Amino acid sequence: MRRLLALAPRRPHVLRPLRPKSTAPNALSALAEDELLLPAPTIALRSGNDDAVSSTALVAAEREREALERHALYERQLELEEETLEAACADYEAMIEDLLSLGKGAELKPVQRLMAQWYEPLVTRITAERKATLDGDKGGDLRIYGPLLLLLPPEQLAVLTMHTTIGLCLKHGPLGAKYSNLVTTLGETVQAEARVLKLRNLRRERLKAAEDAEGKRAVPKTFLDARALARLPTHVVNSRAKRALEEGDDTDWPTITRAKLGSALVMALLDVAKDDAGSPLLEHTIVYSNARKIGIIRAKDELLSHARCPETIRRAAMPRFLPMLVEPRRWRAYDEGGFLRLRAVAMRTHGCALQMEAFRNARGIEGGVLAGLDAMGKVPWAVNGPVFDLVKAAWASGGKWPDLPSQEDLALPEPMDLAEALARADGDEDGGKKLYDAHLRRSARLKRRNAELHSLRCDTLLKLSIAEQFKDEAAFYFPYNVDFRGRAYPVPPNLNHLGSDVCRAMLTFAEAKRLGDDGLFWLRIHLANLFGLSKKSLDDRAAFAVAHEADIRDAYERPMDGNMWWLEADEPWQALAACRELARAAELDDPRDYECALPVHADGSCNGLQHYAALGRDHEGGRQVNLLPGEAPRDVYEGVRALVAEKVARAATGDEALETVRLAQIVDGLITRKVVKQTVMTSVYGVTFVGARQQILGRLTDAGDVDEAELYLCACYVARLTLEVLEELFTSARHIMGWLAQCARLVSLHGQPVSWITPLGLPVVQPYRRDGQHAVKTLAQTVLLVDNSDKLPVSVTRQKSAFPPNFVHSLDSSHMLMTAVEMDHRGLAFTAVHDSYWTHAADVATMNSTLRHCFLELYEAPLLEKLLESFELRYPDTDFPPLPPRGDLDIAKVLDADYFFS
Repeated sequence: MRRLLALAPRRPHVLRPLRPKSTAPNALSALAEDELLLPAPTIALRSGNDDAVSSTALVAAEREREALERHALYERQLELEEETLEAACADYEAMIEDLLSLGKGAELKPVQRLMAQWYEPLVTRITAERKATLDGDKGGDLRIYGPLLLLLPPEQLAVLTMHTTIGLCLKHGPLGAKYSNLVTTLGETVQAEARVLKLRNLRRERLKAAEDAEGKRAVPKTFLDARALARLPTHVVNSRAKRALEEGDDTDWPTITRAKLGSALVMALLDVAKDDAGSPLLEHTIVYSNARKIGIIRAKDELLSHARCPETIRRAAMPRFLPMLVEPRRWRAYDEGGFLRLRAVAMRTHGCALQMEAFRNARGIEGGVLAGLDAMGKVPWAVNGPVFDLVKAAWASGGKWPDLPSQEDLALPEPMDLAEALARADGDEDGGKKLYDAHLRRSARLKRRNAELHSLRCDTLLKLSIAEQFKDEAAFYFPYNVDFRGRAYPVPPNLNHLGSDVCRAMLTFAEAKRLGDDGLFWLRIHLANLFGLSKKSLDDRAAFAVAHEADIRDAYERPMDGNMWWLEADEPWQALAACRELARAAELDDPRDYECALPVHADGSCNGLQHYAALGRDHEGGRQVNLLPGEAPRDVYEGVRALVAEKVARAATGDEALETVRLAQIVDGLITRKVVKQTVMTSVYGVTFVGARQQILGRLTDAGDVDEAELYLCACYVARLTLEVLEELFTSARHIMGWLAQCARLVSLHGQPVSWITPLGLPVVQPYRRDGQHAVKTLAQTVLLVDNSDKLPVSVTRQKSAFPPNFVHSLDSSHMLMTAVEMDHRGLAFTAVHDSYWTHAADVATMNSTLRHCFLELYEAPLLEKLLESFELRYPDTDFPPLPPRGDLDIAKVLDADYFFS
């Protein structure tokens, strides 16, 4: 243990030159799509006594073995993507057989038994609707949604309907799922599954043609006999059905169509979703929110009471996108890449046709944005088995551990009516009314909190279920895509490293690397960062791990019943994972020989302000956010806190207005780092005074030291001072934000959305337009759907307020993707959570050098000048304001700034 806890010598910070960009594709991910569908190659081995021949044969045999393993993995991945619904249908058939078998029905989980009972009646209802469509019935909305029922077998439609509806209802708990959201989500899910079904059948046709002994290609049998349907008289299957069957796989259905299809399926489920006594277990109700009527689909208590069963959550949620068993396909275009068969897109455009078209037509993004997504997508991950087992044990013990929701609801107050409230107030009408209103507010607050706990439980169970599914895999992968600003996210939404502390702790790199001196040092720093010590010097952070030698060992040996020191960390589960690695390394003769797969993080220092300081060459701002070298990291939040506290102390004893003095005296001594932190963080996003006031109001409320009647005025006072200090410290940032907002206003006054090209060539189009709503009549209610059409007029206000933060986000995403590409060129694992960069402990020094060189490369370009030039070229008749003045910050000094990311 002493060897582990002796501080490893630090290597000097060596700045390695970046490698020239390589365009050589990865051999595995570059496999052509058709190659993945062919049987694995068979290599004939030669026999003989010749050593060379024998050696060649061994090499050939090894290659064949690898090819067979790779082929098997691809086959498993294809099954994982394609067979989800078919397997679910088989499960339901099996459950029904169990119900019919004597004595076995009682063995099923309650929700499984109920859903198995609903399955056959729902299939019958859907089959009848399909028959009516084929018979030419055009009554009601059937002419719109009926042809779409022909795209999938009724069994699969029934499973999709039950899983989507029950999944959303269980997720939202007693509050229920919004009807409009449910029906459109179900319509989208049906379309996605129809696409998968067609791709699956095309794949089977190719395999059948490839295996034809005579080499003849079999006549394709399109899914669900689409050609036969197309030959029917037009009064049977109208032109809309033909388009849906023959061409609809690559075009999104209109929102109205999805809503009507989803409504028909949901209402069919509501008719059959009953308990053994025939009472409905799902209900459609109308609630009022902000004077508006909202339709809700709510599960009855009997159904919700079974929602904690992991098997129920797994069946009901059934996520479409899961981690991949093989490397994702390289991104070649907007919708070409990622999964092998599931349709994923490289950018999340949320229906913005202008953004989608701009992405499709963009040039030069292959070596930048798409290469960055590919680089992170090829990083192999694994489930951290020991930590996963501890999380499961903590959850089984009641869920009252950090980052795990309690499995017990909060106790609700006893019911009280107005008469009882008046009696408690001794007949005082005003007092009784206040007491009654307070009771209603408290009850509503607790009910909302219980609904949130229910949703969190469902989410936790789903994450644990996915981790269980992949825990024995040697490696799995996350395909990535970007949002409209260029920020990267894993496509699988549930269990990934962007998640909570528990999610991150349960994941690790699949490949382990020897720690060495550097790795041991950075692993210690990683532990200290997880305890919230990122504002200490690097050496002090490493010394922190040394000082807690016994605690680290105790966390490893007795994590659930020891001294529980790891629970004091800001990120306790990740801290526990780090303790395990350090303790296991200490068991070796030389801890530096330990093979460690744990990702180690380096986080930016208030990253948004770092980008603003670099844009404006703001020397003082850059110093505050560690763009310049220093002996210890600067804490911008502490710096703002100190200045605000100083202003408050002066006002409390000064000769300012009486009200100011009074408020200053109330909050004097209460200005903590936590009070101002959120406002400082969101200042780069253009936080308004109202927003800052609400943030600070929450922190002062949590402190509990201010009288409730004074909270609002105190929050206003502190918010004003905080924004004043930010203006003083980051003058250049405020000027640039103002300039960007002015430009956005002038552009949007032309009736155009603000758009620009990122340094990596990614086109960005702000989607903000005035809300357009139209009413759609469905079987249950009229649904108000929000129209995101590009034909709607732009929202000048939203375009203006969103441009500064979105522009900076496009720069921080460019920096991250540049770093990803360079790390990939070096053959090193790299991933990120926006401004938190991750790699192996042994490679942190290389990552630090790489990310600094990439930042310098990014800001050596005249970014604001190019932006202004693009505006002036597109709007020559508009007088845009001149660029704001810049300071004298030497951006090259970031190369020696140890605390820029640390």
